Amino acid sequence: QGRDYYADIGSDWMVPFIWGLVFIYIAIVILVMFVIASYNKHTRAKLFAVNDGRKGWKIAGDDAQNSHGEILLATEEKSGLNGTSRHVNIKFGPGKRIVLHLGGVVLRTIDLKKQNRILIQTAVDNPLYCLLRLSHECDTILRCQEFSDCPHLIEQLQAYCKRIGIEVATESFAKARYLLRGAFTKKHRQGQLEEFFKSVFQEQAAASGTVDLEYELTRQEFAEAMSLKEDSLFVEQMFQLIDADGNGFISFQEFLNMSVIFSKGSPEDKLKLMFDMYDANKSGFL
Repeated sequence: QGRDYYADIGSDWMVPFIWGLVFIYIAIVILVMFVIASYNKHTRAKLFAVNDGRKGWKIAGDDAQNSHGEILLATEEKSGLNGTSRHVNIKFGPGKRIVLHLGGVVLRTIDLKKQNRILIQTAVDNPLYCLLRLSHECDTILRCQEFSDCPHLIEQLQAYCKRIGIEVATESFAKARYLLRGAFTKKHRQGQLEEFFKSVFQEQAAASGTVDLEYELTRQEFAEAMSLKEDSLFVEQMFQLIDADGNGFISFQEFLNMSVIFSKGSPEDKLKLMFDMYDANKSGFL
């Protein structure tokens, strides 16, 4: 009647048991906090895109919509030189361009004036992803919020491209990691540009005529190289002057020719180059 059963069993098991419960409790709390934080982050981003995204009226063009008829919120993956992710809204037009923006701030403009084909890549195992590939441009990797959003976005893109006369091709990967692994990012393009300018100056110094890269500069990259805005009059006139074949891009040889004139050309050659740049209507008079 006065026997203590717990004394026979001992209390050595209680300490690890209690600590185990404590660890389990802490793990559950951390997991719950992580889920709540992720949900709140998604909710804040969506509210920001829908409410603050209405500032997008400052930017011309047609809004891309999700499957619910709302302003589409997507995530651009591997953006910039650091390969970061950022939330974006998308506008088609005006004219031949696609604009990625958020809160009325333009993040990226994809110029389609000199494009005749766009490739859309998707992944079977993850329908949230789609990749847009154009010549002379970094790939645009978009991750939608819902599975139904990506096909809806592709339909809008196809309709827009048909309206402006650009061919659309589609390609599907079995797994999203293959799609992401093969993406041509801003970092890859930066490597090409560094090789481009390095080769120009080396060739300019050696005058060997043996280097001929296939890379071509876009108007935006040309403006960035000169530390000027893309829409400035000087950039427009200089770009048109250097682009001898008028294809909308500056080839290695075209850029080299301009560099040689500025560095080694006679005063007459330099004067003719500047005259031609400002003689917009090619009348022979200023």
